[in-house]
Amino acid sequence: MKQIDLQQASTVVRLSDEFLLALISYECLDTEEDRRRNLFKVDETGMVLWQVGDYVATPSLSTFTNVELRNQEVWAFNFDGGLYRIDQGSGAVLASNFVK
Repeated sequence: MKQIDLQQASTVVRLSDEFLLALISYECLDTEEDRRRNLFKVDETGMVLWQVGDYVATPSLSTFTNVELRNQEVWAFNFDGGLYRIDQGSGAVLASNFVK
């Protein structure tokens, strides 16, 4: 199981007493794939439960810049103006919209 350093998170959103969403800063991740999918659900120690699912973005290396919880739904924004609804249980992208 993968573990991340929560001090590298630019944003942390609490989902429950046990789980957090962590948006990890672009420069702290090693691969282009991890940089593009830089949203993680973790426990208090940083153990990764999921990394956001694959999604289509243009350009292909558009990193997430913000995440928030709205009415118990996870919404993530990427650098290029995309808004994505993320499944809390699996990290799958459920819907997307261009908002920029």
